[in-house]
Amino acid sequence: MGQLGQELIAEAIVGGALIVLSLAIAFVVYPRWWRRPVRAFFDLGGRTGTVQIKLSCLYVNPEGARGITAVLRGFNGPAITEGEYRAALGLANEIQARPLSAFVEMIGAHFWRRELSPPLRCDISLSPARPADASMPPDHDKDGTGGEIPPEHWIHAAAHKVFGTGGTFVLVGAPVYNVLSDYVLRTVDTHAEFKFYRVPIGCGDYERGIVVRHGHQRGGGTGYVVEAYPRREAREPGEAGDRIRYTEYFIVQKISGVRIGERRATIFVCAGNSTAATVKAVEKLTNWRTLPSQGDFALLYQLQTYDRELIGDPNFRAEEVRPMWPTDST
Repeated sequence: MGQLGQELIAEAIVGGALIVLSLAIAFVVYPRWWRRPVRAFFDLGGRTGTVQIKLSCLYVNPEGARGITAVLRGFNGPAITEGEYRAALGLANEIQARPLSAFVEMIGAHFWRRELSPPLRCDISLSPARPADASMPPDHDKDGTGGEIPPEHWIHAAAHKVFGTGGTFVLVGAPVYNVLSDYVLRTVDTHAEFKFYRVPIGCGDYERGIVVRHGHQRGGGTGYVVEAYPRREAREPGEAGDRIRYTEYFIVQKISGVRIGERRATIFVCAGNSTAATVKAVEKLTNWRTLPSQGDFALLYQLQTYDRELIGDPNFRAEEVRPMWPTDST
């Protein structure tokens, strides 16, 4: 073999060694480097790698919807909204492993016979259904008082069954349709409490909105501050006819160290007073890098939209979101 052949073989060996070394570094460093921030934010330490996303549970009555064709018996049972489900898929896609990361971990597990770090997964499912004979969440007054009724026994049982396993949970939806949100907002001590209020204004109508109470612990003292944010409607004339601009509100809250049963849980609440507002709350959490990275937080946002139930084309949906509380939130 000539000198040229020996040089080519040597270069091939060195090149192969560099490739193996690069892959080895990638196996060890890349998954840990990429996953560290998301694990820290969602409290996915140790061997835990699953985020449970619990959607609103809407119970459809047997009669179904009225339409041109007579419905003798329509679908009945638990259902979800398309908007919430799409938003949950977007959040799951943000949290779960990217294809390259998953490939790197698979190769690492094959060669080292162990996982370099536990895989990140999201489990999307319905929150427990509210029984037909169960009462709806109590109405809170505009000052945040009233409605201080402990959750019914079945809600306690459902919450303990879900949260008792520990881990990280994302609750999607307001208390009316998500009993887990109802339970957390009524029972868990936080530095800021959010209340979804409803007060009568006559002729069978109600004013709805969100109240934030802060500066106190649940059940202690009266030195807290109350701020109410009512939803509004404004008719705007246009060339194609009048349209209504809706002012809605939503919350994004992180509560860590919640002890329900034998284990501790980290709970995120994404809830608004309309479908569009709740979806925006989930989208805000999906952009988790823009949220506070250290400790718990409680944020309130305003949404202005012409389509609060997300029935129009999402590509032509004019929306505007701005932070409301605390005033320095983003």
